[in-house]
Amino acid sequence: MSAATANRRTPGDFLREVRGCGVRVRLNDGTDYTGQLLALDGFMNLAMDDAIEFPDGVNSGSEGRRYGQAVIRGNNVLYISMLERKQEEEQADDAAVEKA
Repeated sequence: MSAATANRRTPGDFLREVRGCGVRVRLNDGTDYTGQLLALDGFMNLAMDDAIEFPDGVNSGSEGRRYGQAVIRGNNVLYISMLERKQEEEQADDAAVEKA
């Protein structure tokens, strides 16, 4: 087995790695959700905590709508990406302030 084969990661590996972490989910219609990924099934249905919806995308500059927990149907998901540590910490701080 070559070194390249040994280091190859599959999408399943990535999804197991990001469970419990801050993620950004882009839907087919351009809507973005950010939050902590709680659960994911084989159909890409997912549950998020501290979810914030950005109807025009995260980079649109619009204020996000806070939902707390959200469930997203898998056939609407275009992609899932991991938030950078700084973004994750800012979102956690915002959620803590809102819960207080």
